[in-house]
Amino acid sequence: VSLTAYKQQCKVAEEQAQSMCRSLTLASENQRAAERASQSLQERLAAAQALLTRGMEETEGLARLNMQLAQSKAIAHAAQEDLEKARSDYASSLEDARLAARAAEQHAAESKARGAEAR
Repeated sequence: VSLTAYKQQCKVAEEQAQSMCRSLTLASENQRAAERASQSLQERLAAAQALLTRGMEETEGLARLNMQLAQSKAIAHAAQEDLEKARSDYASSLEDARLAARAAEQHAAESKARGAEAR
């Protein structure tokens, strides 16, 4: 293997590692966004529950408030499921990125060793 080919292989491995780092950063940002969305929906659920309590005290609009609460709970439940899926996807992409980074490092080390042997 020529020195030029070795340098090119190292550059490709470095670019792959940088790409994995960018993917990890994006996955982390997506997880934080999902957590913020879940928090917002939980706050909306709490607000809906407060409205339900007031509606029960006033006895008017109780059926409407119950429907809103059920919708809010469904939204919060769906958001919780989305958050859990995002966490699972993040963990999976993190593991994929780790494996790819290890493979890139191993490839770079092998390329370096082949370069040393070629000299």
